[in-house]
Amino acid sequence: MTPDGKFLTLHPDARMGLVDVTGAETLPTFLGPKLLPTVPAASFHTLDHRQYLAVSGDGKHAYFSGIAAKRSYSSEKTPPYPAVYRVRLPERSPAEPFFGDPAKTGNDETHLGGIAHGMAADGRGNLLICDPGNKRVLVVSEADGKFAGSFPAESPELVVANRDSGAVYLLKLAKSGAADVIKLSGSKEPRQVALIHLATPRGHLQWRLAVDASARPTVLWASNGWQLLRIEDLGDKFSDARQIGGRDLGDGGFVNLTVDHYRDEPEIYVRSAQQRWVRFNEKTEKIDVIQGMNLYTGSAGSCLEPGPDGNLYIQGWPQFLYKFDRNGKPLKWDAPFAPPAGVKPYAQPPNAIYTPVCMVFMTHTHGIRSDGHHFVFEARRTRGPKALYEYAPSGARVRGPIIWKASDNVLGPRFDQAGNIYIAEQVRPLDELVPPEFAGVVGPVKPKSFWEGADPKRTIAVMYGSILKFSPRGGMVDWDGGRSVRGNPFDGQPQLDPALKTVTMGAIVDNSDNSNIYVTAKITGAEWMHFGISHLPLFYCNCENTRFDVDPFGRV
Repeated sequence: MTPDGKFLTLHPDARMGLVDVTGAETLPTFLGPKLLPTVPAASFHTLDHRQYLAVSGDGKHAYFSGIAAKRSYSSEKTPPYPAVYRVRLPERSPAEPFFGDPAKTGNDETHLGGIAHGMAADGRGNLLICDPGNKRVLVVSEADGKFAGSFPAESPELVVANRDSGAVYLLKLAKSGAADVIKLSGSKEPRQVALIHLATPRGHLQWRLAVDASARPTVLWASNGWQLLRIEDLGDKFSDARQIGGRDLGDGGFVNLTVDHYRDEPEIYVRSAQQRWVRFNEKTEKIDVIQGMNLYTGSAGSCLEPGPDGNLYIQGWPQFLYKFDRNGKPLKWDAPFAPPAGVKPYAQPPNAIYTPVCMVFMTHTHGIRSDGHHFVFEARRTRGPKALYEYAPSGARVRGPIIWKASDNVLGPRFDQAGNIYIAEQVRPLDELVPPEFAGVVGPVKPKSFWEGADPKRTIAVMYGSILKFSPRGGMVDWDGGRSVRGNPFDGQPQLDPALKTVTMGAIVDNSDNSNIYVTAKITGAEWMHFGISHLPLFYCNCENTRFDVDPFGRV
């Protein structure tokens, strides 16, 4: 964050994003030009996907590290440059090496031992740089990039400074994902003033550290993607670290947030951890914890759907639809677990029926109608286009396909009281690549027959899709190209109602892991479409997506 209220972020395509959060009438362009224009393939997508960013003391420059000559892949790893780069703001290009040598590492007054980790301006004209490769923190003059000192530190990961008091806060990595935060008297001949150990419930976490020097007392915020911790600087000691949010909520909240539409007293379910949900009664404000539900294959991100019968239903990779009572007790379906001939079951849970599930995280292809019938989008193989099938409350399949074809990335279905079907898909109006609300910020976007992943406008455009409403008669979405929509999830010809109308829309579909193509799609049976739902891209992994819901009156 700059002193004048601009939020900076690093884009994998070696660009810097800038967002003005002051409410200015004229907004800057979000993505800047290439940070290293002389290295066209440069990328922040490196060995461990770590990047570090800091703002100069006067707010006129940004410092960053973690950039490499090209994108890294598991089969061809490209180490990031062992240098800190500096770039002017708000131009954001071209960046130049500020400290270190991009061509080699070293352990002296001009080199780094590897990628620079956390950085911070100390308010005294210096930039502090964590150099874990050399087990030290460097002090470098902002005026000329010259070495101004250093002090030893084991596993230095992040550093922040109170520019008013001169205090320096250093986060060092400890065992099993934990960290130590140390308060130092300053950057010159630093003396340890206070220390706090931050334990974690798991390893392999990436820490973040920020200081709020305007608070009284000064407040430190530490996060590891699993916990958000608030720590007060009490002078010669720290307060206890107070966790903000629920126990181990971590990333669980965005994985599954579900409303029970069927109970007289509205209830909300929030996934807080693997196979653990929190249920909140809006009327009584009672909170229940539901946990211990065995999903056999350990699907890391299964999502829960409450049914009108009061029971809970959970999709589980790779072939399960589980049934539990409202307290998490397994319940047996009336229909047996019956995989098709030639399909080997991974397990045979007593409380599951067979339905193909291609997602291990954020399962999103199951919906329940108000009469208790279940609907699941299923692919013929592990991946590829899907078709919508209906199951009775007993668990027996009763009909399908209803929607004969949808993409590998389809969201839904959802239902209104009349039984109309709502899905989200990677389609859009032919003349709109981005939602009209953002067209002025993004600028002109022209469809391309082949779109490289490095194109920032492609990155923005590919996020968006549309909500589609179908009648109970169903329909079909059929694209004229693209990897994840190739082929059909049925044999022969679709048996569509001839009275259903067909319209043509545009779509951005995947051509490879890192490129897309613009194609058209024939939509049969949709009664209306609304463009602008995000995040809904088509690429190899379809797990992490958005969610939407529909109330009984058809309001989305």
